[in-house]
Amino acid sequence: HSGITGVAHEDAPFVTLMDVLTYHNVTAKFRCVVRFIQVYPQDVRKFRDSDGKFKLLAILEDATARICVSLYAAFFGCDQIDEEGMVKKLNRLLGGDEMDPKLPRNPPWVQCCLFSFYRNKKDQWGSRRFRIFDTWITAS
Repeated sequence: HSGITGVAHEDAPFVTLMDVLTYHNVTAKFRCVVRFIQVYPQDVRKFRDSDGKFKLLAILEDATARICVSLYAAFFGCDQIDEEGMVKKLNRLLGGDEMDPKLPRNPPWVQCCLFSFYRNKKDQWGSRRFRIFDTWITAS
């Protein structure tokens, strides 16, 4: 991996995204090497949810699969009001200087810790989601 990100669980073995998707438990923690393919929303002003918290959805890929994950401000290692700093770090993850979908990108491979969880206890597998945790972008 590129070293752009740091993780709190250096001792955890790496797994593929297919390993994550086919894991036998709904809730689990993983460590992966992935690329950030796309993020939502792409407009900086819309990074905040209705409670004012910074939230972003990202599509990650490796050689085996693609998944959608959520991530929060702590991932960027900067103050939530520093939108310019977050955008700069996000662009590093996406492999470019600007978030312009027309520009070709070459996203770097980064390590991250993923947490799988469910949103509905009565439909655990159907409501399964993924979140990046205990991972941060290193200083630029």
